[in-house]
Amino acid sequence: MSRGITKRIVFFAVLIIVSGCTKQQARRPIHQSETQQFENSVQANQLQLARETEIIEQWVTAQDNIFSSTPFGTYYHYVNPKNRPIVDPEKINKLYMRLERLDGSEIYDWSVIENPSKNQNALSGVVRGLTFTPIGVETIMAMTSFLAYGSTGDGKLIGPYTPIVARIYIPLNQNK
Repeated sequence: MSRGITKRIVFFAVLIIVSGCTKQQARRPIHQSETQQFENSVQANQLQLARETEIIEQWVTAQDNIFSSTPFGTYYHYVNPKNRPIVDPEKINKLYMRLERLDGSEIYDWSVIENPSKNQNALSGVVRGLTFTPIGVETIMAMTSFLAYGSTGDGKLIGPYTPIVARIYIPLNQNK
């Protein structure tokens, strides 16, 4: 008999608890879906890019030289008194590059980049900017981290999300 009474007590207790709930609430998900993580990542990257673009635009405005912009977000300046040509980036065998911070301090001194359009170590902002860069003239390029070393930096001197300035020189004689 005590078994029957226990069942009835448990039944009525459950009935009271269930009837006491006035509205249902969904359980908070433990993990976000991959789609949600991707959307959050896209939004975060767009905000970061907007911040860096604003910083670079302020830097460009503060310069004594007039900079032009590319459709993909690189700003460049050069003085071309002898009307040097711009060559097809695929035909460039080497270029010299120096990296600086926006404050003008050196990150890496001049180095040679062989076959920049095929070289995976060449910055994408520099490679894409070669279509605007004449040979035999030093060109200054300012770019966001997304066109340079991105969210990780280079693991040495360039931190994550660091906009940089690249000084580029493409020699007239590509065979030397």
